[in-house]
Amino acid sequence: MKNPPKTAVNTQHFNEENPQPTPQRQTIVNLLHTQGPLTRQKLVEITGYTRATVSTLVTQLQECNALLATETQKTSGRGRPTQLLALNRDCPQYIGVAIQKLRGTATIHNVIHEPLLSIEVPNPSGIISLEILEKTVRELSVSARQHGLNLHHLQAVGCAFPGLLPNQRLNVLPNTDSRELAYAFEAFIEDWFGYKPIIDGTARVAALAELRHRPALTDCLYFRVSDGVAMTQVVASNLVTGTYRLAGEIGHITIDPNGIPCFCGKQGCLETIISNPALCRQSNVPSTYVLLQEWSAGNPQVRTLLTQAMRIAGAELAHAALITDPGSIIVSWNLTQQIPELFTILEESIRNGLLPALRRSIQIEPAILPEVTSCSRGAAYLAAMK
Repeated sequence: MKNPPKTAVNTQHFNEENPQPTPQRQTIVNLLHTQGPLTRQKLVEITGYTRATVSTLVTQLQECNALLATETQKTSGRGRPTQLLALNRDCPQYIGVAIQKLRGTATIHNVIHEPLLSIEVPNPSGIISLEILEKTVRELSVSARQHGLNLHHLQAVGCAFPGLLPNQRLNVLPNTDSRELAYAFEAFIEDWFGYKPIIDGTARVAALAELRHRPALTDCLYFRVSDGVAMTQVVASNLVTGTYRLAGEIGHITIDPNGIPCFCGKQGCLETIISNPALCRQSNVPSTYVLLQEWSAGNPQVRTLLTQAMRIAGAELAHAALITDPGSIIVSWNLTQQIPELFTILEESIRNGLLPALRRSIQIEPAILPEVTSCSRGAAYLAAMK
């Protein structure tokens, strides 16, 4: 798809080895990554770019400390000694920050998106607030200093936020505080790092991270269960966002009209039944870690509850698959990653809800990345789109 619709975010360059702002700069970085230190002349020969173009790109990479001259080779003539250029894999270039109901996470990436540092900050209140953002950013900065990581050459910051975003076009807002909070997040990050962040929803940035590790994946449904429940559709390497950037809100499909109130303003949403906090509440346990322990111990109440949650989730995913016709369904859910038996129940429920002709055609797979870190890593990839 050459011209993606306005209701989508193109992610095709995330299927490359190293996403960068321009194709030419990406090519230089990829060559230095795959072939090791090279001279300017060798870069000219391999790429076919002019000497001036290579010189400009190399200078740009050196100015942000992403590139270093590692050693000098003597020439046979009178010319100046040639330098071998190598990537500086120890220099932070991108930061991803993700704020969720129960935690804040942050990741620092280098120029080829290798994680240099990741942190997690608990959010016991369960409230999305500027306070948890500040705590996460401060702890990231402290940890970076302790690990000898200098953030002075940072190139961009991405942020994952589970609420209304500054660029959503809604005339009537269900919660104006959510958008005001997004603006406050944006202002704080810009003040702290000196860069206005790129902000998007947690499910979409987590999908970006997963796509990064699945180069061949171009059409799928990415289903994520964590503090909330969401889904992202990928069509021809485009993340579908919808007119109001609310596409994929599978967590707010009504399952029980008489169920408990949801923060969205409805009642009995899927999120109030199968999200991790909802399952913990129904099991009367403090965390998913304890929930997993209770399953392993054979607690009949927990086993019945989780089995039913998988069946409900599978039925709704089957409905979504019948509407969207994906090639694959990728499931990011800590419970199904930790307990293969639960994934088997979920998969069986999905396939039972599909048309018989589709039951063995659609691939259903667990996510590669852990649910906890996928959002902050995706936010760092999002930053690279700048």
